[in-house]
This record gives sequence, C-alpha cells and structure tokens, in this order.
Amino acid sequence: MKSLITLSLAAFAVSSSLQAGGHASEMQERMDLMSSIGKQTRPLGQMARSGDVDWEAVAAAGANTSMVAEKFAELLVEGTYGAPGSANGAAIEANKDDILAQLAALGETGAGLSAAAEAQDVDAYKAAFGAYAGTCRSCHMAYRQ
Repeated sequence: MKSLITLSLAAFAVSSSLQAGGHASEMQERMDLMSSIGKQTRPLGQMARSGDVDWEAVAAAGANTSMVAEKFAELLVEGTYGAPGSANGAAIEANKDDILAQLAALGETGAGLSAAAEAQDVDAYKAAFGAYAGTCRSCHMAYRQ
C-alpha cells in the first residue's frame, strides 16, 4: 500500500509543480496535468475493487483531481488548443463550454474523493471513485483521439 501512497503523492507533486509555471506551453501543461490523473487512476481503482483503502493516497488524489480540473480550465487559452489543424484542437475550440463543464464535474469528483478520505468511508469512496471514473470516461469518449 505504501507504493500507492507514493504514486498518488508523486502525481500530486508533479501537478503542484505545474502550478508554479514549470512548462512554457499551455498544451504541454494540460498534457502533464492529465497524465497525473492517469497515474493515480489505476491505484484508486484497485483500492475501490479490493476495499483495502489507503486514505492518505485517496486524500492526495482528491486534492490533485480538484487542482487539475481548476488549472486545466485556466490553461484553455485561445490559440493553445492544439497544433494547427489538429482534430483535438478543433474539438476543444468547438466545444469549450462542454469541456469546461466536464472539468467542473472532474473537480467535483475530487471533492468527493477528499470527503470519502476524510470520513474513511469505504462505500462513499467506492461511489466517489465511480463518479470519478465515469467523468473521465465521458470526456475521453467525447474528446480524446
């Protein structure tokens, strides 16, 4: 379970460093932010399936998820949506309001993870993880190419 703490805290540390402007490119920052979400998802899923929950890791993942959602939205600056002519860039530009709504939902799932960790409630955690995974899946189905 210590590796799960390490993984979640590492994802949080990477994301926190981005808040300080660690990358010049908004696109690269957005990719790094979402990579931190991806790195925490597998351990979160394993804990949800097993019921053996590392509450510190869940709390770190909840904080990271909320921060990523907020920071990603700030980085959706016109002209940085994608490489010129890219399908992803065009999709972001055409659907920015929906993407912002998806990010708000992601932030809410971070709050749910944090609340479950604070309460140390396995059932609440499983529900929060389900919402988190569903939000990720929804956005990926619509926009990830």
